[in-house]
Amino acid sequence: MAQPSLKDLTDSAIIHLQNGKRAEAFELACMASAREQAGHKQNLLFAQAAAGLKMTGHNPTVKKAMLAFLQSEKVDYRDALVLWVTMLDFDPAIMPIKTVAAEKEFGAAQWTQVEQALNDEIIVEGLRKLIIPDIALERLFQTVRRYLLLELWPQGNLKTKNLIFICALAEQCFLNEYIYMAREDEKAALAGLPLDNPVAAAIAGCYAPLYTLGVSPKLSGVMAWRQLARLQILQPQREQEILHELESFSAIDNAVSKNVRAMYEENPYPRWRSASLPLEPWDKAVGAMMVAGCGTGRSVLQTGAMYPNVDITAIDMTKRSLSYAKRQCEERGVDNITFLHGDILELGRLDKTFDFIECSGVLHHMADPVEGWRQLIAKLNPGGRMLICLYSTKARQAHKAIRERIAAKGYASDAESIRRLRAEVVEDESLKSIQRSLDFYTLSEARDLVFHIQETTYTLAELKEIMDGLGLEFLRFRFPNPKGYEAYRARFPDEPTMAVFENWDILEDENEHLFSNMYQFICKKKGDDVHNFNALAIAELAYKS
Repeated sequence: MAQPSLKDLTDSAIIHLQNGKRAEAFELACMASAREQAGHKQNLLFAQAAAGLKMTGHNPTVKKAMLAFLQSEKVDYRDALVLWVTMLDFDPAIMPIKTVAAEKEFGAAQWTQVEQALNDEIIVEGLRKLIIPDIALERLFQTVRRYLLLELWPQGNLKTKNLIFICALAEQCFLNEYIYMAREDEKAALAGLPLDNPVAAAIAGCYAPLYTLGVSPKLSGVMAWRQLARLQILQPQREQEILHELESFSAIDNAVSKNVRAMYEENPYPRWRSASLPLEPWDKAVGAMMVAGCGTGRSVLQTGAMYPNVDITAIDMTKRSLSYAKRQCEERGVDNITFLHGDILELGRLDKTFDFIECSGVLHHMADPVEGWRQLIAKLNPGGRMLICLYSTKARQAHKAIRERIAAKGYASDAESIRRLRAEVVEDESLKSIQRSLDFYTLSEARDLVFHIQETTYTLAELKEIMDGLGLEFLRFRFPNPKGYEAYRARFPDEPTMAVFENWDILEDENEHLFSNMYQFICKKKGDDVHNFNALAIAELAYKS
């Protein structure tokens, strides 16, 4: 019997997804992605089918599809994160990693046991592309890093063949912003590494960015080294150039704004590596959009790629975040975005209005969030829409407990304090829930998660009162997956609009994690019934994001 064509596999997988048959869709998506002719459509389909799925056994086709996905571009590697982590439980080639991770000791016997597994392509690509959200694995990679530095390198047991894994580990450490603890003997040993040797330099790159050490990007022609040099030397150099090219529309004068800016200048948030880009851009929408507080730019990149004819203005008060965002957009050829430095409180200085305004995770870090929101509203065109994202008081109870511990112990928000606190959280059963957040596994995100110097949270009743005072009408919540909508329909089957705040308040009381990804919602000015095609088109994408 002839094999089904790539088109047939793809079409069948799509149909199964639409009909809610996730397992069947995933199997077909893997078969399609594993084909040599597979492209972006199959990679996006694999991501959609794989998101959140766990492995239940070893499957070579899934592994092949996973590898193809991780080696592709224009996708968000996080979609396959759970799948990747659970592969270690069943794949014979890499299972030794999980076995050794469970042991208390690490020495020559354990290194012999895991060395081959660590060089498996799926592990190498995972280290290069994913933030590993698993404490046992994190501890293992931290221990392996130490063993490379203190044992294998001094003994002369590391050769060029070891560069593949060491460079991958260095990429992982750069991505998590060196969140692993380093002991004093490691710090001392680092000072003696010969940085004109690519293996030694790669080990150094597991502890600090190579661009800060004066290492040459041309130290080796090995592909793994070239990839590491691009990440840790060439890209930061380009970001430094962009810093001097950025334009400002205002100074940062507000005291709280200054403090928040200083935090993000030190730790641009987040240091993302990948983003899903559309299969086909939608070029019918034009008009203007503002992303207020764009940070490091993942969202603005995706919107710019989806709507190439929309004029997008991305503002942030942190130049390092803006330079990171602009560099990422440059590399992907997205050029319809103007990056501006300035404060939301000074938007009156910006001589421009917008059909759609996105402000995600920003207002609640301002001294006066309502005033910031009022400044945004003043820039909205007739018929315009806004996407606003704010912290939920109920969803952030665990965060509150940790913030109280930080205050009681007088911890600063520096890197060493963040590392110490994480070690405490791991050992405290009452705070285990915070480990479910991916933000727990990188330095800048952990800092933003529980060390932020300015944070306000809201209940839905408080939000409704604020929106009424601002003359805004709530339209709809956005969720990263359909479970939120499904829960509402099940609880309130006779209310199809899903626009009743009081119902959502009841639902959140019954499920405190419902808005763990913030209240994310679309709103507009009350009484504004102007039909703004461009605003509605962008809002439609925002609902699905």
